[in-house]
Amino acid sequence: MENRDKDNFTGGESNAERDYFERTAHYDPLKKSEEQSSAHSNTSEGFGNIKIKSPALKKMENFFYHYKWHTIIGVFLAFVIGLCIFQSCQKTTYDAYIMYAGGHDLRIKEAEQAERTYEILYKSVGTYLGDYNDDGERNLSFLDMYIPSPVEIDELQKNDKVPYNRLKEDDELFRNNLLSGDYYVCIISKYLFDEWTKDDNNPFVPVASYLPEGAKIAKGEDDDGYRLASEYGIYLSSTPVKDKPGFKLLPEDSIICLRKYSKASSPGKKGKKVYEACENLFTAIISGKTYE
Repeated sequence: MENRDKDNFTGGESNAERDYFERTAHYDPLKKSEEQSSAHSNTSEGFGNIKIKSPALKKMENFFYHYKWHTIIGVFLAFVIGLCIFQSCQKTTYDAYIMYAGGHDLRIKEAEQAERTYEILYKSVGTYLGDYNDDGERNLSFLDMYIPSPVEIDELQKNDKVPYNRLKEDDELFRNNLLSGDYYVCIISKYLFDEWTKDDNNPFVPVASYLPEGAKIAKGEDDDGYRLASEYGIYLSSTPVKDKPGFKLLPEDSIICLRKYSKASSPGKKGKKVYEACENLFTAIISGKTYE
């Protein structure tokens, strides 16, 4: 039986079948896996040894290696310069500058007012503003500061309503802009005017040369004509704008004056043009001549 079975299994097979059996009988999956891994490793080593043959890429690599920090700094500077140019193009160019300082808080909207005094006065001053820089637009820069007199502060203290932080900040801002900066046209309270004109080193110019030709100067408070606080200022209530929106909301003792030109605050030809523009605005307000 064993011989018959053995003959039946091998006796009828061809040489090709026997060769196939011999090959599959000695098949080692682990060895095959090792061969594949070896082949893959050899292939990977071949990829790892790839070299850059392009001259252009090689030059770029060498350049960046030697000038890495130069390139980074150059790109950063180009970005900063580009940003500055963009911002300067977006920046508003003002035709003239005017500031208010006194005991009237322009940021408070009274019950009968549709807008705050600041907004009403800003629009009203704008009607006297010309296109002084010839750019086709009329832009006004208006700075307001709340600086009550000692008497007014005493009244605020009675109601415990003294904004000490704001008063300190506005006082410092006023002093800085009165001594430097582009805000040459000034509307200030009588208290501040007296404080800054009590000696010959005051920052304002005589106003007589800016008055309209043939202007009448009032000799007393009840007389017609321009009422001068001194040679350096005019009571706003005696000018043609006294009843105009915004102006009529200011205290009656408000004084309009013009700062002296300062090369330190407005140097060069551009600074001189700014001052001339402010002179034109000052003249237009005190004469009541609106922009046409």
